Amino acid sequence: MSSVLERMNESYCRSYISQHYEGWETRILERYDIQNFIKTLDDQDAEAVIVTARTFTGYWYTDLGFGKMMPGLNGVDQLQQSIDYFRKNTDKIIIAYFTAVYDKDQYDMHPDWRQVGKDGKPLSVGAEKVVCMNSPYREYIKYMVRKLFEMRDIDGMLLDMAFFSDKICYCENCRRKFKAQYRSDIPEKEDFNDPVFRNYIRFRRKSNETFIKEIFDEVRKVKDDVVLYPQYQLLKDRGMNSQNLEIARFSDFIYSDIYWEHGYLPISAISKICKTLCKNLPEIGFMTRPGTHNDAPNMKTLDQIRYESFTVLANACAVHYHDIMWPDGTLQKEMWDRHRIVFNEIQKRVPWSNKGKSAAQVAVLYSEDTMVWYGRHSRTPDVKAHLYGIFRALTELKIDYNIIVDTNEKTLSKYDTLILPNVACLSETECDQIRSFVKDGGGLVASGSTSLCDCEGSPLQNFRLSDVFGASRIDDTGSYSRVFHKYDNTSEIGKNTSEDGMMTNWGVSQKVELTTGKAAATVVYPYTEPSDDRFINSMANPPAVYTDETACVVNDFGKGRCVYFCGEIEKNYLITSFPELKTIMHNAIVTTMRKELKVEVVQDALVEVTTFETEDTLYVHMVNGQANKGISFSEGKPMLSRDHIFGGESYIETRELIQKIIPTHNTKVRISGYEVKDAVLQPRGEKLEFKVEDGITELFIPLLEYHDIAVISVK
Repeated sequence: MSSVLERMNESYCRSYISQHYEGWETRILERYDIQNFIKTLDDQDAEAVIVTARTFTGYWYTDLGFGKMMPGLNGVDQLQQSIDYFRKNTDKIIIAYFTAVYDKDQYDMHPDWRQVGKDGKPLSVGAEKVVCMNSPYREYIKYMVRKLFEMRDIDGMLLDMAFFSDKICYCENCRRKFKAQYRSDIPEKEDFNDPVFRNYIRFRRKSNETFIKEIFDEVRKVKDDVVLYPQYQLLKDRGMNSQNLEIARFSDFIYSDIYWEHGYLPISAISKICKTLCKNLPEIGFMTRPGTHNDAPNMKTLDQIRYESFTVLANACAVHYHDIMWPDGTLQKEMWDRHRIVFNEIQKRVPWSNKGKSAAQVAVLYSEDTMVWYGRHSRTPDVKAHLYGIFRALTELKIDYNIIVDTNEKTLSKYDTLILPNVACLSETECDQIRSFVKDGGGLVASGSTSLCDCEGSPLQNFRLSDVFGASRIDDTGSYSRVFHKYDNTSEIGKNTSEDGMMTNWGVSQKVELTTGKAAATVVYPYTEPSDDRFINSMANPPAVYTDETACVVNDFGKGRCVYFCGEIEKNYLITSFPELKTIMHNAIVTTMRKELKVEVVQDALVEVTTFETEDTLYVHMVNGQANKGISFSEGKPMLSRDHIFGGESYIETRELIQKIIPTHNTKVRISGYEVKDAVLQPRGEKLEFKVEDGITELFIPLLEYHDIAVISVK
């Protein structure tokens, strides 16, 4: 019999019913029906079902002889009855849902276990009450999960919410442990320039790591053949939520949930990072409401669910959908029917999904050090904006890419070009590895403050990669809110841009002195930085002062090539959508690549492309993102905080919800470096016509619906 982990690696559809209800009112779950609960889960046709064991409120949904059972269940052991049914009637994998840290029951019972602020008041997250993982709660939760696995025949556990709140915890347990380890008190405020605060960040990140590992180790003392995985917070804040990359490395796989209020970009980006971090099949979860749980009872459209699911599948991850049970215990049938429809559509595509190895030629480095430590110089949304800016550009350019988390030779050797989007914090070792990659023929595209800080965000006088860039830093443009970069539109970097080659750069642009590199663009200033009483034009601040200061450097380094942008081109593209910026990024990528793109999809509409290959087959996944959306409107916050792009504070806005995916027509797929023998569009089984000219094969796809896979036989 296959192990649970082997079975999970073949499970692309996973379903969960969320039940975080309090029990103070007798009407809560008054219409609860265990048979309907089980039937609803079973009807999804998911290979794995996640069944509640314990929720945010601290109520149990299974009777282990201790703790508080959810009153509305009226004695029903939901988990045990689900196990009995699924073991007898199906071969589904049974995962227990278990909440950590968000635990109202233990919060109420043990005030000294709570996360508290400097004033001693609890650090509750709204109605959700949080305890501290450095308190005796750690030992109690280990006891709870041990008993759960001793007494219930389950295949694994999803450990949810295992992270700190986003504030400094001053509970006595943290104070005592921090002082014992670092011989100082917990700092009074968040200040990344304070070495004591930096130690506190290390402390809470290590606390989180050991908390999860100890829980998983406790389970494995009871049962070996299980899968254990945490909810994993990716692309979040500057380390305050405390999770680190090590957690992913000792987990069987990781789960990350994505809410549509954060927009479309995190779906593929987080899927790609999860796939990089996991040896096994990651799980990407979605709430089936338009934004968050607060959007109930409004539902996502079927096409929005399709778009999300197929994007995850195309990026080689499993799809988890969850929806809430109504307070009276009933379930909204229409929503669950949509789950079943999409799960069935996913299963039709599984035979051609996650096959072989990725054929992507471009990698983007996700630097945990930059995300955590660069925060003292640049707000976290700034760091994310550079990442999401390049993610957006690559997606729209239909260039397949992977997100990597290390720069060792084994990792970099898989790619032709590495992109460093304002990756400020790089160690000497990482720089040596990147240097060797370029010297041996690799391409590099970098921007902004890349390699201008050490691993903890302390600024350096010069780029650690200055020899690779072909330029040294001398200063920056200072207080100017924007300057302009002028490209030669006949050059390899500036081609296909406007005749004057002028681009806006919001924010700081680094001033550099060329060493071995050549200038691909120069800096142009406005006459003055406008103020209330000093400006040039009351309605505009156009370019005016031309200089010979370098704005972009092209440098041949060893057998490879580097393009360094002195400004913040990725963030600017994310915020402004100026298409010329995307064109320039495209030019930089292709001019640094050692070979042509293996796959080019020619289609004006938004189509996300991912590629995989085996010895004799190339799989080209195309997810159609050409959607009829609601009109987006926002006001009251700076552009950089736009929620629907990459997350931030809530404010007046309308969401860009997908109403309907619009099919695209006459898509071409250009294949280079392969001899094509045959091509079929799956799952429709439609044979594709193709022609070969000058070694390039061109496939023709008359109609692209939601997600189609060109399965191409090659030699």
